[in-house]
Amino acid sequence: MYITYLLYHLRVMKKGQASVVGGIFAITIVLILFLTITYAQLKYIELLREVYNKSKIMNTINEKLTITLNYSAIVLPRTSTVTTFNVLEGNLIQGTVYSLDRAYDGDYVIVDTQTYGVITEDLIKNGEFDDDFNYWSTYAVGGSWRVVRIDTNNVAEFEGYSNFSTLVYGTLSQSFTVSSSIASATLKFKFYVSISGYSFYYRFDVYVNDRRVYTYYGSTNWRSVTLNVYNYLEPGTTNTIRFVIYGYGLWSTYITRIDSVQLLVQEVTGESLQNVLNMDFDIAYPTPLLNCNATFLVECNSSIRMLVYVYNHRNNVWDYFKDYFTEPDTWFWIILNITKREYLSNGVRIKLYISSPSPVRLTIDYLGLELAYYNKTGVFVSIKNTGSTTAYIISVWLINSTKHIRFFVGKYLGVNNLIKVYLTNSTFFLTPGCTYEVRVWTKVRSYEVIFQTPT
Repeated sequence: MYITYLLYHLRVMKKGQASVVGGIFAITIVLILFLTITYAQLKYIELLREVYNKSKIMNTINEKLTITLNYSAIVLPRTSTVTTFNVLEGNLIQGTVYSLDRAYDGDYVIVDTQTYGVITEDLIKNGEFDDDFNYWSTYAVGGSWRVVRIDTNNVAEFEGYSNFSTLVYGTLSQSFTVSSSIASATLKFKFYVSISGYSFYYRFDVYVNDRRVYTYYGSTNWRSVTLNVYNYLEPGTTNTIRFVIYGYGLWSTYITRIDSVQLLVQEVTGESLQNVLNMDFDIAYPTPLLNCNATFLVECNSSIRMLVYVYNHRNNVWDYFKDYFTEPDTWFWIILNITKREYLSNGVRIKLYISSPSPVRLTIDYLGLELAYYNKTGVFVSIKNTGSTTAYIISVWLINSTKHIRFFVGKYLGVNNLIKVYLTNSTFFLTPGCTYEVRVWTKVRSYEVIFQTPT
């Protein structure tokens, strides 16, 4: 009986122990769940705090970057190496494209307007001396006149000899009738002077109606002369042009040659007068241009309106670009910034156009050029810190539809400082006509620039 009692109490104690173990296990599970939830809440709070701090940093740190992409190269070519010009309407008085290379050097391109409503006539006969001295009168002291052949041209030649200061003197003249309705008169000729021995004095003069219009002293190679002699002529009467040669010396020989004599007069026909200048400048460059800055330095002798046109290669027409109203006898700048692709795709063509009721003379001293072209191996992004605090540049990404290329930078960029990150080189360049995104990453944020490469 005692044994039965003992066994009963043992079963009761085991049940009590099992209940305690189960309670402890349940408490442990609850505690683990509580700690897990608490840990998760703490991490969440930490994450919120971090997000808040970053947001606060972005709001309190005035980081500001200016991102500029550059895929062009600038050249400043000498004008004469890439430019030609043509006078379509007007008269080129002097100058070549080389005259436009430098400013303020005294070498100009000078163009007169072409006058409609008038006829142009050369009043000099046999100005090339192909018919000996027919229509000409000659006189000589201490020398003689003759027509000689130089290369393929006939020229008038005076040769004189002076000994012990004897005078050498020669004249060549021609008379002609001038209409009473002339609008302009231009005298043109070429001459050459060779002097040997001990010359004391030599002078070459040109007279129109006994009024001297030109003088030259000493020897010279062939020289071309153009003179406005309108005010020296006497309309409605007979006029005379005369070349005069003086010289003396010790055993001196003087050879003077004259050729290509013209007196071009414009006579009003009674129709409406219109003076036009139409001049084209063609600028060629080996690669397609992105931009062209053209700067002319010009002067007009009267107040006029000058129109500037640029050729549209897409539509094959001249587009009006801008115009200028000029002051007489005042130098001014024509500044053209040409950026549209239809103006640049096949070089640049610029037209200067003048239409005036009175004659105009245009003088061009200089044409400066600044050309920008696509430099496919030198593309770079400029990053400038325009904020008020130092920025840390982590990297630059170049992204298009097929590529994501990372360029590590890892540099601090001070306020107002600038760095360049090159995206291409001699072996890697961008695809023409493709859209790209450049993304710059800092510790605070990213900056994006989207661009398209030229075709």
